[in-house]
Amino acid sequence: MKYYTSVYSSAEDLIAIINQRLKVEGWTELKYSDVPDPRIGKQLHISKGGLHFGLRSLGAYDPYVDYYAQRGHGQKGVILNLKTGFDGNVAYASQPGFEYSPKCYLESGDKGVCHIFTTADYVLLTTNYSSDQYSSLAFGKLPVLVGDTGGQFVASTNAYEATNRETIFANASNFFGVYLKNSEFTGFDRGDRTCGTLSTTSRGSISGFPHAHPGNSSFGSVGTVVRSSGLTGGYSGLIPIDYFTFFAGIYSPYSQFPDIFYVSLDVLEPGEVYEIGASRFMVFPQFKKEYPLNRNAPHYNLGLAVLLDKP
Repeated sequence: MKYYTSVYSSAEDLIAIINQRLKVEGWTELKYSDVPDPRIGKQLHISKGGLHFGLRSLGAYDPYVDYYAQRGHGQKGVILNLKTGFDGNVAYASQPGFEYSPKCYLESGDKGVCHIFTTADYVLLTTNYSSDQYSSLAFGKLPVLVGDTGGQFVASTNAYEATNRETIFANASNFFGVYLKNSEFTGFDRGDRTCGTLSTTSRGSISGFPHAHPGNSSFGSVGTVVRSSGLTGGYSGLIPIDYFTFFAGIYSPYSQFPDIFYVSLDVLEPGEVYEIGASRFMVFPQFKKEYPLNRNAPHYNLGLAVLLDKP
């Protein structure tokens, strides 16, 4: 993936940096402006390949209205919403096909460092917003295994007004959404019909889906996460990020990222470039690297390893 990094000084500054970088990577800015009430920051509407997304800076207010409505959630950052089109004459949350859920957002804190990874089809954003805290948000089009089956998605570690955090690319409803298109279902799914590698449900034990949960006894669980650290030669194993979707009574393979993986942080440090042969991966925690190690949900001491484009 292409890589860019920048410091930012506020949530509004962060959304400006995201906009600037995505335009370089071929995204179209449809609207970037102040919200009518200047106390509630910026809005950004972008598209690429016919897919539409809305972003707004987030503070101590409701991000879905264009006036100041105070909220005490204590969150700061950039919220992202799925939608199906753009209309310059309507409010942020009145856009065509606007989805209120999932409520994915990227935490910014007061200031920090943003890491932006891009391919032609999707984007991964990671912030380091305090000395050891991280947040991630991904969106775009999934690398689906079968063409014309949808794929517009968003996933995050943080969700608006949620008190918990989740492993990114799991299928928790406020933290994940994808547009599916098949003969049984067409529309946005928030995890009811889609499972990730670290699915937050027990569906794997029912259908044979190979979980990666450390504490799950079904196929692919303990061996995947716990034994991924310190393999022969001192390398940490990369765990593929897959999605399965429910079709014809079973969960069928739907998507797999070729350049984003889970990885154990037992012997890796935040921001480290992890080299395996000629491949270079940049490593970040999902939330933080904890000492002593924490393998409980939703942490698992797993980070993300992002395959960097060759210089």
